[in-house]
Amino acid sequence: MFLQLVLCAVIGVYGVNGQLFSGCSKDILKEIETCISNSADFSSLEPSTLVSFFTNPTEAFCSKKTQLISLTACIYNTVLKCYDDSFKTLFPTNEMNEKTVNYLCDRFNSYNVTCLVKAIAESASCFTQGLNDLSSNPTYDEFKSYVCGSQKNTKNCIEDSKKFNECPETKKTLLELSKIQNPEACGGETGFESEVFGSAPTMYQSVVLLITISLMMFIF
Repeated sequence: MFLQLVLCAVIGVYGVNGQLFSGCSKDILKEIETCISNSADFSSLEPSTLVSFFTNPTEAFCSKKTQLISLTACIYNTVLKCYDDSFKTLFPTNEMNEKTVNYLCDRFNSYNVTCLVKAIAESASCFTQGLNDLSSNPTYDEFKSYVCGSQKNTKNCIEDSKKFNECPETKKTLLELSKIQNPEACGGETGFESEVFGSAPTMYQSVVLLITISLMMFIF
């Protein structure tokens, strides 16, 4: 189930230009289970609890931050095996994910989960505005437009949301996480700040990356 969450809800099960190889999801599920079972501090952890860290960081996780970073890297590297190398610039790096964990753990006391959930719900139509589904076998350019457009939409929707203004520290945190996780192909942190998100037509804007971050990996 965790693999399905990762691939379906976060990344999406797409044959990226024919590079999603046969049997990938089955193999990855086993490898993800191995990542968790081999983690001394999180071996009995429910996958849903791990994912919840990215929407509700707690002392229980942050007190074992080094181990958490190692576990998320193991899972993330496993998922990326489904994708051709040329597409991996469209996902956050392990360095970005580590920076995300560190940032969240530095600020978890100021993270208002209730406000976050309400603000995302209020902004749902904004996040999906102009969304066109990816084809079943997208090219690199199509996938890049989708990802970079999603990041652009995420930034604009959070900044313009009145509900997020009710929890300014959470708003600041989510924007910073989005900036940290902005893929290299979409300009990285500099591109996020300047709003130059690679080649990003608005027709591909989506909420997927927001969920990945307030989440990621998400996961990640």
